[in-house]
Amino acid sequence: SGLKIDNIVSVNATSYGSFVSGVKSRLSLNNSSVNINSSTAVVISLNEGSIDIKNNTFGIYGKKGRIAEIFNSEGTIKNNYLKADLTIPSNIYPIYIDKESSVLEVNNEAYGF
Repeated sequence: SGLKIDNIVSVNATSYGSFVSGVKSRLSLNNSSVNINSSTAVVISLNEGSIDIKNNTFGIYGKKGRIAEIFNSEGTIKNNYLKADLTIPSNIYPIYIDKESSVLEVNNEAYGF
């Protein structure tokens, strides 16, 4: 399955907020703005998929979170603005990519992590 998005999205949740989560999926997210306000916020979670994430603005607001968690996937994450306002900052990189993935990260700007 696949998902292509070019839009503005806001997610509000009490305990866990996520924009998209996929398994064996193709995700193309370009020229969009996604903000999540939740105790734990993760914008994108992908397992065994393909991603093309370019020219977006992502914001997470709450206690803790990440912009993306990528497992066993391939693709590109390029030219994105990554912002966090977290009450429990953990000094982690905003995008987690496991060692089984082949994801190229280029020119992403991160603030608040």
